[in-house]
Amino acid sequence: MAHKKAPRKEKKSDLVEVNLGLNFKIQERYPLTDRQKQFIELSQADTTKIMICDGPAGTSKTYSAVYVALNLLKQKKIDQILYVRSIVESASKKLGSLPGEVDEKFKPWSLPLLEKCDEFIGMSMTNSLIADEYIHCIPVNYLRGSTFRNSVVIVDEAQNLEMAEIITVITRYGHNCKMFVIGDSLQSDIHKTCFKRMCDVFRGDDSKHQGIHSFTFTNDDIVRDELLKFIVKKMPDLKV
Repeated sequence: MAHKKAPRKEKKSDLVEVNLGLNFKIQERYPLTDRQKQFIELSQADTTKIMICDGPAGTSKTYSAVYVALNLLKQKKIDQILYVRSIVESASKKLGSLPGEVDEKFKPWSLPLLEKCDEFIGMSMTNSLIADEYIHCIPVNYLRGSTFRNSVVIVDEAQNLEMAEIITVITRYGHNCKMFVIGDSLQSDIHKTCFKRMCDVFRGDDSKHQGIHSFTFTNDDIVRDELLKFIVKKMPDLKV
């Protein structure tokens, strides 16, 4: 797999250097609602394996997932953070037509993760974690044949995933993995989104017993700006 780190020799000096690279402080920038605190607490539980989260814009879905991921990385409970999303976009350019290698091409889609990391730990530490391969950003169509192990996987903008892509993502799950599948069923750039169906399928007690939780945020959890609550409320009227 392209995103795996090269094997390290087991010697004390090498391990000390790795540990120093994870000595960062996480700063919480914004007050959270009770519902968001509940989401983070449930996500951090050892028994939680997959969090499926639906909610409107501004409800701190990605923010909360990144917060949990950075804490688990800092505590050395995982080896890496993987950020996955579809390359669907509303502009005319596609990933294949953009200049550069895959990492460079995918950078515009990885900005939500990078911005959240910058808010929590600063740009310098974010760049350091990327350089040391603790953070990877991967297009969903590069996942076939991969297995997620010892990782937090954040699947963002999941409302833009087709059913085949959703199945590809969730069947990559492996040992000591925690996965977030995050989306906004009100905003989809594809005609036939399956994200809402996924939220409903995994909402039962049988899923919870397996460590899979389907979580929903509402307009009351919007913390980005009060005006956004009004805009989101009006969005259904824009559908034709």
